[in-house]
Amino acid sequence: MGPLPRKGNMKQKITDYLDEIYGGTFTATHLQKLVTRLESAKRLITQRRKKTLG
Repeated sequence: MGPLPRKGNMKQKITDYLDEIYGGTFTATHLQKLVTRLESAKRLITQRRKKTLG
C-alpha cells in the first residue's frame, strides 16, 4: 500500500471510481457531501493519532 493521494488527486480518483461504478448517476452534490465527510474523518483520525502519539 503506497502513500495516500494528495487532496486534489483524491477527489479525482473518487470521481473516477464513482463514474465507473454508478455510470455517471452519482450527482455532484452527493460527491461534495462524500468528500466533506472523508475530509472530516481524516481530521478526526489525525487528531486522535496526534493525541495518542503526543
